[in-house]
Amino acid sequence: MGLMREAQKKSLFKGFLVGSDEVVINIFQYADDTIFFGEATMSNVKAIKAMLRSFELVELRLKINFAKNNFGAFRRLDRWVKSAARYLNCRLLSLPFSY
Repeated sequence: MGLMREAQKKSLFKGFLVGSDEVVINIFQYADDTIFFGEATMSNVKAIKAMLRSFELVELRLKINFAKNNFGAFRRLDRWVKSAARYLNCRLLSLPFSY
């Protein structure tokens, strides 16, 4: 996703560093599904919302159904996770989850 590349280049989104080589993982896309991976920060949450809204503006026929989406985070207080999910207007992801 070009929007993700730009967001990372401008330090608006920080992905996960994985493995001894510290490979950055930030997005997984399959068919019409997208999973974002990144640090559990409000700046990342805001970047996700901005990227999805920008996608809607570019792809005029497509609309993101935020209410159908889920949000989850590891090692964060429930209050923070609920606040981020509310900001994104989506449901809480129950863990463990299956794709």
